[in-house]
Amino acid sequence: MAAALTTQSEVTVRNGRIAASAAVVATIGLALSACGGEEEGAAEPQEQDSTATSSAAPAESSEAPDDDGGDGGDVSALPIDDDVTAPGTELKVGERAVVPFEYTDDTKGTIAITVTGIEKGSASDLPKKSDGSSVDSRITPHYISFTVENVGGDDLKYSRVDLDGRLAGGDSTGAMLTVIGGVDQCESESAPSEFNEQGASYESCTIEGSARGDVTEAHFTDAPDYEDNPVVWTK
Repeated sequence: MAAALTTQSEVTVRNGRIAASAAVVATIGLALSACGGEEEGAAEPQEQDSTATSSAAPAESSEAPDDDGGDGGDVSALPIDDDVTAPGTELKVGERAVVPFEYTDDTKGTIAITVTGIEKGSASDLPKKSDGSSVDSRITPHYISFTVENVGGDDLKYSRVDLDGRLAGGDSTGAMLTVIGGVDQCESESAPSEFNEQGASYESCTIEGSARGDVTEAHFTDAPDYEDNPVVWTK
């Protein structure tokens, strides 16, 4: 039996930035919203509702670098040794990086990430509003698939790894699109309950929206020393 759908939508223009929002509630509890620039926090892994946020900036250039020093200083909570992939390392899709990972203050350890694909999707992949219309057609989803391994044997169950998609050269995509839970073409997963021992692994996928061109890079930034100097995979 088909479930009833509920929809709310809004389109506004602020400072040259286009913002739109829509919410769809169906049997899988999928919701889509779009806002004009601020990133919203992700839902807890155990929640069944899925949320997406998107915004497109048609004409901004790449972000300005931070004025803070680039040597990392004492900001890293975890040591980097010969077995860990150094910040700034450039890899190809299919290559493996071993990195420190911090999900919360109490959930951190060492993981290995292998990006297995960066694929361009279609706006039609994304859920529709109840009136049959699509999310802003200028935003194209791209799918970054990867595997995650528990290298250090730390208790990392229910943690979540997300990679940042970028244009060639690390340029911003000019859009924000987050679909918690993913779509059929790209299912986003949290670490399973068994992800608390060395050698455990799982597969996941990050959806990156772009309003400026094709996503060809995936960046890992989920540890202090990597925030401004990420590990980068390229197609």
